[in-house]
Amino acid sequence: MKIEFTFLVGIFFSISIIIAHFIECISSRWAVNFRKESNLKKETCEVCTTICFIFPSLNYWQCSFCGSVNKKDDYRNRNSRG
Repeated sequence: MKIEFTFLVGIFFSISIIIAHFIECISSRWAVNFRKESNLKKETCEVCTTICFIFPSLNYWQCSFCGSVNKKDDYRNRNSRG
């Protein structure tokens, strides 16, 4: 029985890829149990009222929809003159 060299190499690589896939599946099962915490805060754009998720440490942020720059804690009365 004669086996061609390229066929033997192809079988070897196929088997090694299948084994690597099973090892990756087993190791990723353990990583799924860890819960990732999200530190994003929900803010509303003052111009277009789009809800954006930003990091809480940012004082200024840009709306992804309209492009306007907003300030996180802006307590100015915008209707007053002076």
